[in-house]
Amino acid sequence: RTAFLRHACGHDPALYHEVVRLLESTDLAEQALGDSATDFAAPLLSDLEARWRALPEAPTRLGPYRLVGELGRGGMGTVYLAERADGQFERQVALKLVKRGMDTDEILRRFRHERQILASLQHPHIARLYDGGASEDGRPYLVMEHVAGTPIDRYCDARTLSVDQRLRLFEAVCEAVQYAHQNLVVHRDLKPSNILVREDGRVKLLDFGIAKLLSDGDDGLTRTGVRVMTPQYAAPEQAAGGAVTTATDVYALGVVLYELLTGHRPYESTPSLATETGPERPSTAVTKATERRQRDGTTDTLTPEAVGAARASTPDRLQRRLRGDLDTILLKALRPEPARRYTSAAAFLDDIKRHLAGLPVTAQPDTVGYRFRTFVRRHRFGVATAGAFAMLLVTFVSFYTLRVTEERNVALQERAKAEEVVAFLEGLFDASDPFAPDRLDTMQVRTFLQRGADQIRDELGEQPLVQAQMLTTLGRVYNRLGLRDEATPFLQDALALRARLLQPTDPDVAETLIELADIAHTQGDYARAESLSAESLRIRRTAHGPRHLDVAEALHHRALAQQALGHLDEAETLHREVLALKRELLGDQDLEVAITLSALASVLVDQGAYAEAETLYRASLATRRAVYPAGHPSIAIGLNNLAVLLRNLDRYDEAEPLIREALALNRAALGPQHIHVVYNLGILATVLRGQGKYTAAEAVFDEVLALKRQQLGPNHPNISITLDSYAALMKAKGDYVRAEALEREAIAIARTAFGDEHFSIVITTSKLAGIILAGGDPRRALPLFQEALSLAERLFPADHLQVVTLRSGLGQCLTKLARYEEAEPLVLESYEHLAEAQGAGSRFTKSSLKNVIALYDAWAKPEEAARYRALLPEDDDV
Repeated sequence: RTAFLRHACGHDPALYHEVVRLLESTDLAEQALGDSATDFAAPLLSDLEARWRALPEAPTRLGPYRLVGELGRGGMGTVYLAERADGQFERQVALKLVKRGMDTDEILRRFRHERQILASLQHPHIARLYDGGASEDGRPYLVMEHVAGTPIDRYCDARTLSVDQRLRLFEAVCEAVQYAHQNLVVHRDLKPSNILVREDGRVKLLDFGIAKLLSDGDDGLTRTGVRVMTPQYAAPEQAAGGAVTTATDVYALGVVLYELLTGHRPYESTPSLATETGPERPSTAVTKATERRQRDGTTDTLTPEAVGAARASTPDRLQRRLRGDLDTILLKALRPEPARRYTSAAAFLDDIKRHLAGLPVTAQPDTVGYRFRTFVRRHRFGVATAGAFAMLLVTFVSFYTLRVTEERNVALQERAKAEEVVAFLEGLFDASDPFAPDRLDTMQVRTFLQRGADQIRDELGEQPLVQAQMLTTLGRVYNRLGLRDEATPFLQDALALRARLLQPTDPDVAETLIELADIAHTQGDYARAESLSAESLRIRRTAHGPRHLDVAEALHHRALAQQALGHLDEAETLHREVLALKRELLGDQDLEVAITLSALASVLVDQGAYAEAETLYRASLATRRAVYPAGHPSIAIGLNNLAVLLRNLDRYDEAEPLIREALALNRAALGPQHIHVVYNLGILATVLRGQGKYTAAEAVFDEVLALKRQQLGPNHPNISITLDSYAALMKAKGDYVRAEALEREAIAIARTAFGDEHFSIVITTSKLAGIILAGGDPRRALPLFQEALSLAERLFPADHLQVVTLRSGLGQCLTKLARYEEAEPLVLESYEHLAEAQGAGSRFTKSSLKNVIALYDAWAKPEEAARYRALLPEDDDV
């Protein structure tokens, strides 16, 4: 037999190994089929060869569709990539044609049935049916949406999605299956290859070709003994030839999710061998190494380390993540008895959502002990405090709901009574800040916020001022968690309530204004941030007088906005006023003083006052070390700020130990993947770049990009910043092609995030122009410099640092094009402005001066070149 098989399979080892495997599985096949393999195949094989030879070759066109290529083959048909050939419209589709030899009356009836089923399903996660027809030899075909995607298991592994990310992706699968069930359709062949994920992350379910309507009592396939299924994903009753119901799809969903979370299947063979208690617990399965046979006949070993790494975890952490609720959810979905599984895909989905939200799941026994254990396990970092918060929030809402009043003066009285409660709640919310002394788990606090938000809106409607206070508090906390889009509606609603019910000079109005100003600044709307903070400052000075911490807070926000707008003198004055006020009210050894020292230093850097800026950054760091215990992440901020300054002064060897200390501190305090760790890594990469350690810098940049994409998604604006820095590294290496590609990607992400009129577009476009110019192509660089400068002049005052440096860059480009008369006023005016504003030692001033010298060298004016060359500091040359 072996010799025959080797001859018959020729040079196709995969085919040989597959046939051998099937022959070795004869006994297993008979158990799965309930009949011998020979008897099972007999109806399909009768007259097959004669009919096959009588049929024409594979068609190249069916109806109005031209067949482009084959996409795959299934149990009933072949799927082709096709396109319209009649000029009606352009669209690539997937065309499914019944196989030769499979076009019996029974199969043709089922295929026509499939067309009716697909036509009834219109869901964003189900591939659509567009058309149908019949070939010249009478075989029916379906024309379906062509989905360019990756099977869900491979998609998740390729992107090292975490358990939570996989669960959220799987939610879409359950939604689609539930929709089909509501339309009386059972899929009956759910498996990863029938669940594709597009590049944009959208899930699509394919192939309802073996589905049946629940209302169809005459199941021809069962009657003829044909059971179309994929054994590893088939429910026990399906493998045994029993009734196929929605519970069959629930089982298959369980198998798919089991594989997504563990890398293993519940049973590697057919589920007819399932034990009465179900498969091994997922948390146990991930601890074991398993040998797998590949399609080409080779084998490999799936190790716990590989499974954990594919899920952005380690074996121990993954086991702990799966233990408990996820074990129970999956084992319920995979119960051998249909009646003991989830009653529907919706019930399965609901438990997944409850688990992700930190709520008790229905699959677990609903006992007080279970609920308590679930709460403690999810919130071990602050269970006592969080429990007090939950109890207090319920009591607070209930109490004030019962105290409904209609008059404004009564509402004011109730607000006064609530102030102490609100202050306590705000203290708990403050613990969500990763830099708070007693930090709570961010997801823990966010879960409570999500639960409390609806209660505050629904149950405090008749206590509008209390509601406004709570909405402001929620908005503040969402902002601190980085969820600005979620924060804004709460704050806008709070401002509307307070503006309607309070006097225009009430400090509560100013409180909400300052939170909105902070969000506007973060989102790059600096003019709005300045306006909101100025109004808040006016109200607070009226209410509190000039010497109050709330006044200092408003001054601080206004100073930040003025700095972002390029009004550096105004920003410096405001920051110095804040610093004096905080020192008077708080003393020198306070974190608020340290924050203001850093803010003032930042302005001084922009003004070129580097020596004083360094003194302030070092004072801020010393204050942080005095205020906080060793290892607190607030100390890392001070280290990071000082390291950035030293890097910008080209003092890389001094910057490196500081940023490495910040990195080690944040890793220990916040974990290896925290976003602040990622920021530190980004600074380290730029320091290594400045030291000329290009290989080491490139490795760190790769790590930073991978972590940011994993945590923030592919189009987060912060990724644009990293790509911009990475491009600078490639430019320094002389790899201008890759540098240009990275910078263009940075621009695309920035445009997606901010639109075309934003400061980040100025930065990235000017950097792209500089890369192309350095690569020796000034003609391509020129329109980019002009575009960046035009946008900068629209966004900023004429003396803004970015505008001035861009004019110098444009002059440099014109010099390369020998357009000297146009370049001269640009480079001269830029240099003179920078020398006055920033001083001779500023890197911007020195860069601008070098552009002046390069102009006169190229223009053959040696006397002018020598005059300006003499102005260069001694440690610089051209």
